[in-house]
Amino acid sequence: MAKIYRLAICLTAGGLLTWNAAAEVLAEDAKPLPTVQIDLFDETDPDDPFGPAEPDDKEEERATESSSKDDDEGSTATPEATIKPRYIRLHLKDGSVIAGELSSPDISVTTEFGPLKIPVDKIVRFQPGLNSYPNLATKIDELFEGLGADEFRAREQSYKELVAYGNKIQNLLVRYENDSNLERKNRVDQIRKELDESDTKDDEFDSDLADRPWQRDDFITTTKFTVVGKIVEESFQVDSKYGELTVKLSDVQHAERPQSGRGIVKKSLEVSGANLVQRVWKSTGVRVSKGDEIVVRADGEIMMTPWGNNMQSKPDGGAQFGWYVQNEIAGGTLCARIGEQGQAIKVGGRATFVAKRSGTLQFGVAMVHNYAQANYNFPGHYDVQVKVRPK
Repeated sequence: MAKIYRLAICLTAGGLLTWNAAAEVLAEDAKPLPTVQIDLFDETDPDDPFGPAEPDDKEEERATESSSKDDDEGSTATPEATIKPRYIRLHLKDGSVIAGELSSPDISVTTEFGPLKIPVDKIVRFQPGLNSYPNLATKIDELFEGLGADEFRAREQSYKELVAYGNKIQNLLVRYENDSNLERKNRVDQIRKELDESDTKDDEFDSDLADRPWQRDDFITTTKFTVVGKIVEESFQVDSKYGELTVKLSDVQHAERPQSGRGIVKKSLEVSGANLVQRVWKSTGVRVSKGDEIVVRADGEIMMTPWGNNMQSKPDGGAQFGWYVQNEIAGGTLCARIGEQGQAIKVGGRATFVAKRSGTLQFGVAMVHNYAQANYNFPGHYDVQVKVRPK
């Protein structure tokens, strides 16, 4: 495969610079020169544990044509990139991400049952608890205390500030369910109701470590089990592509370590009434591996022309539209398959399943066979969202 190169153009003094070095020089108001110097470098970062990006929509047709070659049968699997033993990605509270190798081969955790040392290469992810953010923890405790204050204005202000944190405080409400201060107890009940009414997020599809409710303790998920306790290290030394950096635990929103060289993939696409399973499937351009978890959410409508009366089907289909697979997959149902040789998998408007083979993920609409083979049009489309979690 041909390598892709890009140009880093620097008009500053000081010799040939990469893009990042040029940015630093320009930030210091370096004076421009009349000549242009160019640095060519490989777009593929050899230190990037995730490898090349997924193909975009423009490559969809080629992905469909080659998907059969990606199947388990009759093909040789491409070896995945080796993840360095101490590599980790730290997502900070300000939204930035620092990736690199930790200076230490393990992380120390104090638990209820004693101390543990967890090798970095066994960590899947970790999320600091509220106790690892001492300033924030103090503020939250003061706000809950304020719900029982003597003055109405103080109670109202605490209430508004706590509600503003949204779902993050959900787990903290339990502590005050049977509070002896009736004013505080009533306010906590009101907060819970307000959070329940405003929570429209699909936890399985939309949840992110950054959005999950706070816990008091730190959570460390390993390849074998989850540890609950307190991370001992107050800071981490990270050898990144920008040099050695010190990152405070109190600045970390969450951390993750890729296990297979691949990250979570999200994709949105339209599956039209022309994408019948008997005609042509719609490719996502995303290659999944056996064992990957696939989460699908779909909405929209397709006109079921043969039935007349402007009858429409949603992604779950319906028995009134006949059967693609008798008593199993009704007409109009959104289906998935993996690779050209994969069997149709019933998806509907909501599904989670594990890939039983490797190949390119595709979608289609199930239809009664004789109508699919006739010259009928099925206007409309389903809006499909896909999340692939690597095994």
